[in-house]
Amino acid sequence: MSKLLPPEENAGRDHVSRPARYQDLIVGVVILVVAGLLYRETYSFPSVNWTPLGLAFWPRIVLGGIAAACLLLIVLRQLGDQPVFEIRLRESFLFVALAGFIIALPLAGFFLTCTAYVFATAVWLGDGTQNRVTRAALISIATSVVVYVAFSLGLGVRLPQGSLIGWALGALAQ
Repeated sequence: MSKLLPPEENAGRDHVSRPARYQDLIVGVVILVVAGLLYRETYSFPSVNWTPLGLAFWPRIVLGGIAAACLLLIVLRQLGDQPVFEIRLRESFLFVALAGFIIALPLAGFFLTCTAYVFATAVWLGDGTQNRVTRAALISIATSVVVYVAFSLGLGVRLPQGSLIGWALGALAQ
């Protein structure tokens, strides 16, 4: 652990300030608390007969993984002086895009939302060439079709149609 020195004695040295030192600890604890609260909410999921594992099985697995990752973050931060991670623009965009996907899914439906999400992600992470938009469009449409066919037709999973799509189709039918 490095010692905090006055600026005149610390010229040219790297040191970790107190806010940076506890940044990962605070983030880890906040996410751990949120994951714990969400885990508790899984006990209010309804019981159904058509799935032997229950509706709460996979959310509990995911939340358990998030909690384990937060505990690892907290432990690694306490063992070292440097922050375990830094917030970067590219990764932040991916988180925001995923949140947008989750919010838009019940409104716009699976196919439209998946295509937009994969397109935006592919353009954002693209190599910077001129044809990256065309390539991203082709990849996003192909990905959406393959996932839709695999899950909807192959596995019989009902993917969201979207309330706006259903409303638009109903308006066109009249």
